[in-house]
Amino acid sequence: MNPSIFNFNEQGVRVVLSNTNEPLFCLTDVCNVLSVSRTSRLLRELDSKGMADCHILTNGGTQKLKFINEPNLYRIIFRSNKKEALNFQNWVFAEVLIC
Repeated sequence: MNPSIFNFNEQGVRVVLSNTNEPLFCLTDVCNVLSVSRTSRLLRELDSKGMADCHILTNGGTQKLKFINEPNLYRIIFRSNKKEALNFQNWVFAEVLIC
């Protein structure tokens, strides 16, 4: 699976399309942008139906990465009180979802 890479504040956010053309966002990238460090706890709070493991070619070879759907993305953003969260949300609306 080949992701599209969108840049937010010089950080790449990988996005793939599901079988139903729904955008899925790389959880690792989203957590990096929002400075979320406890991803194992975060995973328990997300809807498992909105998650997918995707095999992505990286510099280190093919890796299995977790991707999340748009509702789960908003769950993460809305939980955050960091300034980056609002900026990231605005960026998703303006740059990613219009593509």
